[in-house]
Amino acid sequence: MQEYELLKFIKSKYQVRFEIIEHDLQNYNTPGDYYFNEGTLVFAASMLPDIREPMAIIIHEVTEVALLMKKHPTMPLKDIIEMVEAFDHEFEARRAAGLEAKYAEPGDHPDAPYYMEHQEATKAERAYIERLGINWEEYDDRVTATRDTYTPKR
Repeated sequence: MQEYELLKFIKSKYQVRFEIIEHDLQNYNTPGDYYFNEGTLVFAASMLPDIREPMAIIIHEVTEVALLMKKHPTMPLKDIIEMVEAFDHEFEARRAAGLEAKYAEPGDHPDAPYYMEHQEATKAERAYIERLGINWEEYDDRVTATRDTYTPKR
């Protein structure tokens, strides 16, 4: 059996941290993010009124990372994350220039290097939300609305 990067990552004794934070503490205007901070892989979700909802965002982010590791089994996780961050920051610059819609998700853009992984992660997130009996459209509206309140604090 092939050993994937996630298993190597875990065996290397790095830490993984899950955070539910104020939206303004995100690295940029996104409800969910993953990044390295001093050797720790951090998954961060913006706070929403129902604590189960940011957990859905975390499920999305973890699924996306796991699928990217499967897609790129020999690529170091740090490089995978840098690839995603580069696309996301370029996308946000295009949004600021008026070239992308205000509420568009970078991972929904067909040129995103993680487009398919994002789509599958959204399916997992949606399945979780629907299993909890939360209306998907209302949840999605709450998540999207976080973009209107972003004032960076980091």
